[in-house]
Amino acid sequence: MVNPLPDSRRFGTLFTYTKWGPGGANGACALFDNNLGVKKHMKLKLCGTTCKVDDGWFPDYAGPVKVEGDFDPGCAVVNALMWEGDVAIIDRQTDVYGCD
Repeated sequence: MVNPLPDSRRFGTLFTYTKWGPGGANGACALFDNNLGVKKHMKLKLCGTTCKVDDGWFPDYAGPVKVEGDFDPGCAVVNALMWEGDVAIIDRQTDVYGCD
């Protein structure tokens, strides 16, 4: 999935993917693109049965972060944050794809 963040202003873009193997979906991946053209403090966290985090100052993107295991990868939880100084200009939590 491709999610412009925080909205149509598109300061960043969150990309999420599902990994498919012979037995079906067995992993998830996320990448958080910085669309502002300047270094920003960004954090990308992806959780399935475990969590993976990429946190720092990035001019281009945070991630990719990947999780695999015995869970529905579509239900993996993704957190994407971007700060302007001390203020979060993006703070989004979602799942990899429409999980019910």
